[in-house]
Amino acid sequence: MYVDLLINRNVLSLDRLFTYKVPENLTKDIEIGKRVSINFSNSLTYGLVLNIRETIEDKDFKIKEIINILDYRPIIDKELIKLGLWMKEFYLLTYAKAFEPIISRDIKDIYYLFLKGKKYLTIDSVETKDFIDKLLNKSSDEIINILKDNSLKEKIDELENLGYIDLKTTSVKNTHKIYDYKIEILMDRELAFAKLARNATRQIQTLEILYSEDIELKYNELKKEYGIDISLLKNLEAKGILKLTKLRDFRDVFLDTPKTYPKHKLNEEQTNAYEKIKASDEKLFLLHGVTGSGKTEVYLQLIEDILKEDKNALVLVPEISLTPQMVERFRGRFGKIIGVIHSGLSKSEKSDELERIRLGQVRIVIGARSAIFAPIKDLGIIIIDEEHDNSYKMSENLKYNVIDIAKYRVNCAKNAKLVLGSATPNLGDYYRSQQGEYQLLELKNRAMNTLMPKVNIVDMRRELKAGNNSIFSYDLLSAMKTALIKGEQIILFLNRRGYSNFVSCRACGHIVKCDKCDVSMVYHKDTKTMECHYCGKTIGEYNKCPVCGSSLIKYFGIGTQQIEQITKEFFPDFKIARMDRDTTRVKYGHKKILDSFKNKEIDILIGTQMIAKGLDFANVSLVGVMAADTSINMPFYNSAEESFQLITQVAGRAGRSDKRGDVIVQTYNPEHYSLLFAKNHDYEGFYLNELEIRKQFKYPPITQLITIYISGKNEQKVIDTSKRMFMHIYKNVLEEPDGIKINGPAHPDSIKKINEMYRYRIDLISDFTNAEKLKSIVYRVCIKNEYNLNINGIYVDINLE
Repeated sequence: MYVDLLINRNVLSLDRLFTYKVPENLTKDIEIGKRVSINFSNSLTYGLVLNIRETIEDKDFKIKEIINILDYRPIIDKELIKLGLWMKEFYLLTYAKAFEPIISRDIKDIYYLFLKGKKYLTIDSVETKDFIDKLLNKSSDEIINILKDNSLKEKIDELENLGYIDLKTTSVKNTHKIYDYKIEILMDRELAFAKLARNATRQIQTLEILYSEDIELKYNELKKEYGIDISLLKNLEAKGILKLTKLRDFRDVFLDTPKTYPKHKLNEEQTNAYEKIKASDEKLFLLHGVTGSGKTEVYLQLIEDILKEDKNALVLVPEISLTPQMVERFRGRFGKIIGVIHSGLSKSEKSDELERIRLGQVRIVIGARSAIFAPIKDLGIIIIDEEHDNSYKMSENLKYNVIDIAKYRVNCAKNAKLVLGSATPNLGDYYRSQQGEYQLLELKNRAMNTLMPKVNIVDMRRELKAGNNSIFSYDLLSAMKTALIKGEQIILFLNRRGYSNFVSCRACGHIVKCDKCDVSMVYHKDTKTMECHYCGKTIGEYNKCPVCGSSLIKYFGIGTQQIEQITKEFFPDFKIARMDRDTTRVKYGHKKILDSFKNKEIDILIGTQMIAKGLDFANVSLVGVMAADTSINMPFYNSAEESFQLITQVAGRAGRSDKRGDVIVQTYNPEHYSLLFAKNHDYEGFYLNELEIRKQFKYPPITQLITIYISGKNEQKVIDTSKRMFMHIYKNVLEEPDGIKINGPAHPDSIKKINEMYRYRIDLISDFTNAEKLKSIVYRVCIKNEYNLNINGIYVDINLE
């Protein structure tokens, strides 16, 4: 028997599966999805089994044997392995890159047993004290044979499940399992009390509590409610009164007990959407509903039906900041069967949540982008809320689109459905719905028949002419005063954190830039530091120019910190808070700020895009967009779309109750079509206008755009490799029919270096009839390296749009 192994080496020259032989004594236990220890290039490591076969074609060379099977059960199920293999082909990835997001951190760690200073690869720490003592007297060869013993593995598995085995890991930060005890009373009340001494007050009190409970007894719950110590229970166990059984327990990742979230009666539009999704044999749906139209209630009722069919659900939100609100509603409706996956969890919490999912204790998984890889079984529905959001597209190193992966997962699951929801759908997805790929469903009115907010565009050029040099227009200041007098709340939006955008010397013109990146440092006044928003490097503020020594240092531009300071100067008697990455770094930071705003403990909330979508606060009557030009002027083909989406979404936070909301958009470009369509809440008008522009310039979704990113620490080598890749692709493209355009190499986003890595890009645009041929050319040149380019120290990432 032979296995094909994935070995975690993200090197193009090693981008293949490696075949090993399975010894006779391990054939019964080998399974796809388990890890095995191997000798690879004269070093001890592990491989993940992706395939098992009885024979191999080429036997002219010696096949190494695996040393041991490291897992008692597969760490990845076959569905996720198929997903990884599909991602490799679809996104033109290496094996290591494709499986990187699937092999979660809680199962990446390899555990070692250290005996007599030597290292033996194993996953679970297998020893009770007696067994360790026996092992210490064994030779190295005898230990390896013991680790191969199949009968021992069953015993080890049992000990691990009962909690008698603690894990030791080579990871810097360990995952720590927690345990509980099931308490079983073995005798009736009178006999039990008769065994206790009269002065054993604490034991008597503990027994009184145990006999008063009429539910299944668990130690952790009793400790939390009554403060009972485990030593008391063990003393009672020693007297034969009760029996303790150690059980695996899981951390509670939620801060509070959920309030009941009652089921709402659907209106006519909601009912129509719900019924069509429920009755249709189609798998893919786009739910286009204006802000406040009640998309979440449709999601909840669809999931209620899925649960009745004994299937499970996956719900994705774009921001961690949206997770608390979504979780609150789902927990209020469905209780303890909710699990969450997002980057705000600690490593141990995430490990617990993934294990609960694997064990089937979680029926509904809610999370951000990475939750798409959750090991949830019997999938009945995937819901992607705010589906237009760019955070669903992984753009750093490993590039993938959550929506592509969701499509694959529902197509592999029997009778599963994918629902994409948004007030401002991604233009490509709306276009595909017009082509029949998605079934389009629309909610054109707010759920409670409230009016859409009134949007007023303020020309900041006129403000300057009128003598107003403030970041606040006269209209916005006046509207804020009116709202605050009425006891209403305000949201101010600026998609730029920090205090000032860049720091410059007025004497010599020097701009302070990050030495790791080709970008200016952003000044943060609260910490008196300058920070690079790309690599995270921070330095202290400058009093003198590092080039000419002048003290004429000036801070230019504006960020959320400066908005907060100015707002406090205008409104000193009101409570003002800021919500951006700087204020939400602490655990539960998002939830605490949003809870305070929900409870009206904050009058004005200032924030970046994390407050721009999905949030629902009834008392918010005014939204101010401080600088709409930030997104309009970005150098991307879809910058107008992103601007329209952002303005429409943040405007949708206003007037979600019986009060009509007001939105004031400040800009130096008031005639821009994205703002005018956003003002009128006219998605379809914007879509038709933007689609004509895309057709004219042959941009997606009319075409396929493939971007190749080439990066490395040696700038000249990156340039040379980029040019050679361009040349080989160009020669191949010449052999193909018309319909393919190639541009580059050039610096992506006009930034040539990030985190000490120089970056170049090549853009390929193709009509869809030639898209697969073009992908094949890119794969052969960039991944397979058919032309034997010197790519040592070069990283290639490919993005598909």
